[in-house]
Amino acid sequence: MAPPSVAFDEAIAITLSFEGGYVNQPQSNYGLSAVEYPDLNLSTLTKEDATEIYRRDYWQRCCCDDLQEGVAQLLFDAAVDRGCAAAIRVLQKVAGVPQDGVVGTATEEASNAQQLDMILHLAAALCEGQSVGTIGRVLTMYKVASQKDTPVAPIAEPPVDPAPLDQPVTP
Repeated sequence: MAPPSVAFDEAIAITLSFEGGYVNQPQSNYGLSAVEYPDLNLSTLTKEDATEIYRRDYWQRCCCDDLQEGVAQLLFDAAVDRGCAAAIRVLQKVAGVPQDGVVGTATEEASNAQQLDMILHLAAALCEGQSVGTIGRVLTMYKVASQKDTPVAPIAEPPVDPAPLDQPVTP
């Protein structure tokens, strides 16, 4: 797993690109709404403050530091989009563990054991029955997440020398 700050920094950059800035009706800023945060002055909310709220209320609540980087990034963005418990239940369904909406030892172990397969299956499950916009959002995060924690196979040597470019290839 990569250092949590790197994984979170990549994830928050993508998430904030979808969430946008200040909107007056209904009032929200960086995707944080007055309904969820009634005591927060959204009109003066800075990107840095929003980032810390996302770290505390979504990344940490979903225990993303305990998960492989790619899974953590997909789970985080899904939590922002759907809520923590709903996103965790999707992860648990894919991981084959009880769906209680809380990341515990079983969820952590099952999701970390499967690496790239888990990232692919989680992304597919997050897209199921969703709007085109949500699918685009998931696939954007998947593009980043799928490049994490994946060993790169060495390139095999060609079995024979290729024919010179000026010679015809014979079967």
